[in-house]
Amino acid sequence: RAYLGRIVKGDFGWSISRNMPVRELIGKHLPWTLLLMGTALALSSAISFLAGIGAAWRRGGVRDRALVVAMTGARAVPEYAIAAVLLIVFAVLWPILPLYGAKTPFAEYASPLALVLDIARHLVLPAGALTLGLMGNKFLLVRNTTIGVLGEDYMVLARAKGLSDRRLKFHHAGRNALLPFLTVLGIQVGFAVGGSVFVESVFAYPGMGTLILRAVEQR
Repeated sequence: RAYLGRIVKGDFGWSISRNMPVRELIGKHLPWTLLLMGTALALSSAISFLAGIGAAWRRGGVRDRALVVAMTGARAVPEYAIAAVLLIVFAVLWPILPLYGAKTPFAEYASPLALVLDIARHLVLPAGALTLGLMGNKFLLVRNTTIGVLGEDYMVLARAKGLSDRRLKFHHAGRNALLPFLTVLGIQVGFAVGGSVFVESVFAYPGMGTLILRAVEQR
């Protein structure tokens, strides 16, 4: 009871292995996880929404079929496997991005912009892996919802009025796909938390996932 009372007050105890308060450990690692999750959710949402509407608009075409196959495949592959492939390709075989971490160790930055760019370079691979893992479900939902909307009477009337394709896709069809899309997006926040644990472990990214795994090992 006393421990639960301290948790309510924000006192999570003392880390024996790190010799520091647990609250400070969480404060150091949580922002990195929020950055990773926020970036992945934003990118996966934007890409899957636009790609889903575009695929539905040209349903049955080569681009539509290619996107469906690619998104279904990405949906079936776990995030840590995607992360491992990206790590091998873009950090080992073709070393254009950092191998691990959230920023370059012991680096001295000439300006705040240099620090931001370094953090962004380290974020590309882990955020890319998590983004690919989160896109499949949202893409298929938007595509199927939009296909169902295209045959509605109000869409036929909008076409008869001579509205542009862009207005038809995003103002009429996209609007109707938005509500189920946002519902799935809310559910996916939980999946993003689980996926980030494994992605962070692959890239040694200093977020909550890495902290949890080290705590379990040290326990």
